[in-house]
Amino acid sequence: GYKHYKAGNKQMSRGMTKERIEKLESIGANWDGQRVSKKQTAWVKMFEELKLFKAKYGHTNVPTRYPADNPKLGRWVSTQRRAYRNYKIGNKQSIDILTEVRIQQLESIAFELVGQNKSKEHISTTQTEQK
Repeated sequence: GYKHYKAGNKQMSRGMTKERIEKLESIGANWDGQRVSKKQTAWVKMFEELKLFKAKYGHTNVPTRYPADNPKLGRWVSTQRRAYRNYKIGNKQSIDILTEVRIQQLESIAFELVGQNKSKEHISTTQTEQK
């Protein structure tokens, strides 16, 4: 991983790239002896998927059962909103899922943390994907 990448050992860097390091650092990854967890990496990946969804549809209201290339995206979005609600009422377990940095990142792409009812656009997105 990271140490091999920084040492210039590309063969042992396990796919670590400068871009991946920057993304991990943007969500608070700490390289001082602490490993970047699979959960941190997975969060970054899903956040990138959400940005792609927004670029395609113009919003971040992913249907819970989003049937396209990444069916996990709708569940992930739902999890972020639930974690945010718990975070706001002081539930400490949600901090593992949704940190202040992650909240800021979601807000930076106009993600609606409180959710939204299914709109016509939301429903038409789902129907378009199913055809």
